[in-house]
Amino acid sequence: MADLRRVVPLTICRLLVAPIICGLVACSDSSSNGSSSVPLLVTVTVLVEDSLPRPVAEARVEITSGDDAGKFATTAADGRVSISGHTLNGGLSLRISKIGLSSAELWVPTNDVLRGVMLVPDVLLDLAGEHRLTVEADPLCDLPELARTRTYEASFAPGTNTPWYFNIQLRGASFFGNLDHFATYVNSDAARYEIYLPGFEEEDPMVEQMSPTEYLAFYGDAIAEANQGDTVITARFSGSIEYCAATPTTTKYVCPIPSVICVSESHKLVLTRQ
Repeated sequence: MADLRRVVPLTICRLLVAPIICGLVACSDSSSNGSSSVPLLVTVTVLVEDSLPRPVAEARVEITSGDDAGKFATTAADGRVSISGHTLNGGLSLRISKIGLSSAELWVPTNDVLRGVMLVPDVLLDLAGEHRLTVEADPLCDLPELARTRTYEASFAPGTNTPWYFNIQLRGASFFGNLDHFATYVNSDAARYEIYLPGFEEEDPMVEQMSPTEYLAFYGDAIAEANQGDTVITARFSGSIEYCAATPTTTKYVCPIPSVICVSESHKLVLTRQ
């Protein structure tokens, strides 16, 4: 007699074995819409920064969806961390957090390799109000005496929905065109000045008209450590200060003659709070 185990139809075998296999792994249903139910492994690198922005070390990046929910990793000194998890629905849900900073939720599709996240400090440096801002050139700069130190009135206005952002409006002097305001970002213990105009090229500086034929232009980046109670905040200003002894000939600032330019990492911006 033939061994019945050898002649069981293949279709019957599938019916008998399928429930066991499906209990062990995720099975696909050929009658479904074609989407696979086999878990996919997603790996993503997250860059966590604060509102300045500066890298945030030791931030917790935790998976909150799928079989790997609860798995986490922490960011390195450069604010980066890579984490992997299995997903059935095309992506991972992540929660990024650190004590003293706001938390953030992040959905990561499978095709993402790097995602940036901002965590805003619970307490922010408040610079709102009317102050004085002094630009001091590096002592080694070969600039005319008049262009070495300039002081302006400065109005600090916070963003409506972005309290870590301030628009700085300079007053108390004549300026070329609308080159008289720039952005500042704060966290709990520092401020960062970006002396470029939103929507303009980075070469567009602040430009003061000191006389009918004398112009001072400056632009760059500055970071100052500060506390809320500080009345004087000094920032190291890395950028350019330019003295132009002629009237610009176009609506975009361009000195029509060779100007005196000092590029240095040792200029200063001194904020005196009122």
